[in-house]
Amino acid sequence: MPVRENIKQNGETRSRSLDADGQDGEMLHLSCSDTTTDNIEEDPGDREKIINKAWEMQFRIGISRRYNSHLASHYSGLENGATVLSLIGGSASFGAVFGARTSIVLLASLLVVAAMAVSRAFRWSDKARQHDDLYRQYTRLGERLVRAGDDEVSLREIEADFTLIEVSEPAIKEALMVICHNQQARFQRSEETYPLRWWQSLFAAFLTLPPRTWER
Repeated sequence: MPVRENIKQNGETRSRSLDADGQDGEMLHLSCSDTTTDNIEEDPGDREKIINKAWEMQFRIGISRRYNSHLASHYSGLENGATVLSLIGGSASFGAVFGARTSIVLLASLLVVAAMAVSRAFRWSDKARQHDDLYRQYTRLGERLVRAGDDEVSLREIEADFTLIEVSEPAIKEALMVICHNQQARFQRSEETYPLRWWQSLFAAFLTLPPRTWER
């Protein structure tokens, strides 16, 4: 009676049949342990969407970095100016005391008080630190974006973190945001820019003057 036994050879399982005299029968291929799968081709349309998403995130992060960097410098400059005025007023007051010039002492004292009051009222130092911190957060996001490349999962995480940072920002100064938008557009060679009047540019860090329609 023939006897059949399985033999594994080079990753394949073969069946060997032995007849009653113990002679080898025909080697039959039964199965192969090594399986191969065809490479799944990536859809060019999906890859293009990922690239566009990365470009868009770079654009949005770049605008936010420029915006907060500008305001951090703006408020820091105002705070330093108030400090300088206080020092000048204090020095003038000190010198006038020994010169017995009452009017100068009064004016210098008023200058010191006014500079300190305005600085405290508008909290320029606090605003400078806040926007500097936001600038650093957006910069870290930009670094993550570069490292992510075209990884879709990483891009989604970066977009989610961007939204969380964005909602923590104080009220937006629209004219300044338009300026930063145009700067980033030129940096990334985009034609999506908006015209801005000279008076809007001049007071952009303080407030947005009319008209508030941003048409290209």
